[in-house]
Amino acid sequence: MEREKSDVKCFSEDELQRIEAEAVKCYNNGKRIYRMGEIVIFLADTGLRIGEALTLEWTNINFKKKTVTVRQNMVFVKDRKSTDKSYKYIKQCSTKTKKGSRIVPLTAAAIRALMSLKGINGSTKYVFATSTGKRIYPRNIDRMFRGILKKCGIKGTGVHTLRHTFASRLFAKGVDVKTVSELLGHSEVGITYDTYIHIIQEQQAAAVDVLENVL
Repeated sequence: MEREKSDVKCFSEDELQRIEAEAVKCYNNGKRIYRMGEIVIFLADTGLRIGEALTLEWTNINFKKKTVTVRQNMVFVKDRKSTDKSYKYIKQCSTKTKKGSRIVPLTAAAIRALMSLKGINGSTKYVFATSTGKRIYPRNIDRMFRGILKKCGIKGTGVHTLRHTFASRLFAKGVDVKTVSELLGHSEVGITYDTYIHIIQEQQAAAVDVLENVL
């Protein structure tokens, strides 16, 4: 059964704004500092796992309906049979939901990020691809992300924090746990509740405080 740590780290709104601004910066000559920087915005606004994002093909994106269809997840492990101890991808035919796939609505920011990436990788199969059209390694995205955090003066953490931040922002807006669970692709609502129990309790406490101020 899928379990994630309940004591999760999330970025504040200010931190997220600084991270996203840094992710799309260019050098003075106009060249992009981070070629795939928009993936930061995409992950923060969709809550996808990095493995899910890196399997996405342009056919999974529906710009008209403003949705992304998530059908696969990819894990990256050491190849024990390899003599040079290299890594290999293991493709999972479905995500971790019982349905096997899910459709996630795209925000305006996510759409803009994808349109920008379309200008870079529009001729490739994958949404997030190398300059030669190949799939990007998760560790390369994580390395880029940690570099962005360092530039922003934010304590280093993994790219998965963007997924937690997505969930935290939804809870802050009053979205119910079942809906958040479906968007995240958890197989059970209980997993979502256990993962974000502290955030949920904080929101419940804030709701009661509001009620007290009204009475």
